[in-house]
Parts: sequence; C-alpha cells; structure tokens
Amino acid sequence: MSGNLRPARRAARRTVVILLPDEIDQASAPGLGARLAAVCGSGVTVVIADLTATGYCDSSGMRMLLQAHGEAAGHGVELRLVLPDGPVLRMAHLLGLDAILRVYPTLALAWPQPAGAADVPGRAVSGPSAGPGHG
Repeated sequence: MSGNLRPARRAARRTVVILLPDEIDQASAPGLGARLAAVCGSGVTVVIADLTATGYCDSSGMRMLLQAHGEAAGHGVELRLVLPDGPVLRMAHLLGLDAILRVYPTLALAWPQPAGAADVPGRAVSGPSAGPGHG
C-alpha cells in the first residue's frame, strides 16, 4: 500500500445518505446512478446508499452500484451500502459484489465514526443467512 498513506487524524467527514427505492431495474438504474454520481462530485467524503427498503435489484442495478463505486473512488469519496439480509444482499453475494463494495447491515453501522474512533469495516458476507434447515 505504498503511496496510499493516510494522516493519523482525518478532517471532519461530510456524509450524505441516499435512500434508494424499493425496486431498482433497467428503467430506474440510470437515473439513480446519475444521482449518486452527482452527489459524489459535490464535495462530500462519504456517500451511504441505503438499500434497506430495496427488495428487488436486477443486474442493471448491480452494475449501477459498481459504476457508482468507481465514480466515488474517482472523486476520493467512500461509497458505503446499507444492505440488510434479504434478496438484494444475496444477489450481491452471488455476483461477488460484497467483496468489492463496503456493505453494512444497518445505517447506524455504516455511519462514519467520529475522528479518532475506529470505523467498523464493511462486513464481508459469507453467504445467505442459514436459517433452520439451511446448514
């Protein structure tokens, strides 16, 4: 990680939360991607895309999230996703996106910690929750 030095203290983070809709598909993904890109270019340091209410996200939506991640990185912005257990998280896991994107189960955990406190890293999801009979 040479050349990627970080100061011991960070400047105050400017965080924006974007609530995503209950469904993300090929019709809505481009507009949502443009919205995320605009926010990433607005001087914020952390963008939290809250997919708590999102029950359906097709491949175009997943692609949009990957593109938003790249757009954010290009602006020096950290993109965090709030993805509770459910079908969208399972799709992200099947596509391997949880290995690329920072995923948190709740908004509270995704929220950046105050300066000097250790941030909770995005969780790596090992697979869908194993309920009774799913071993």
